[in-house]
Amino acid sequence: MKRALYAFLISCMLALTAIGFAACGGTQIKQVTLVDWEDKTIEVDLYSDVTVDNSAVYDTEGNAYATKAEVTKKSGEAVLALDGTFRADYAGGYSIVYTLADESVSATSKTVTVKIKETDTPAPYFKTCLLY
Repeated sequence: MKRALYAFLISCMLALTAIGFAACGGTQIKQVTLVDWEDKTIEVDLYSDVTVDNSAVYDTEGNAYATKAEVTKKSGEAVLALDGTFRADYAGGYSIVYTLADESVSATSKTVTVKIKETDTPAPYFKTCLLY
C-alpha cells in the first residue's frame, strides 16, 4: 500500500513538473520593425524642461506598442522624469533610451541625445562681502 502511494505521489510530482516546464518554454519573442524609430539629437537651453515622449509606436504592419523611457545624465546618473518631463539642469547633457514596454516583443532601442546649448552669457561674478 505504501509503495503504491509513493509511486502515485512521485508520478503526480513528475507530471506537474513536466507541465510547468512546458508552460515556461512556450514563450517566443516576436521581432518587429518599427516606423519612425531612429536615433536623434536635440539641443535645449540649460534649465529648460524636456518632454519625454512615451506615446505609442507602430510597426510596419500597423500594430501599436507601448514604450518606456530611461533618462540618464551623460555621467551615468539616472534622472526622474515626472509627468513626462525633466529639468535640464546638468550642462553635460542627457540620453533618453526608449524601449518597448512589452517584453514579448523585441525591437531595437531608440536613443535621443539631449545636448545643452552653449551660451555667450558669462558666468555670474560675485564679490566677496566683508562685514565689519
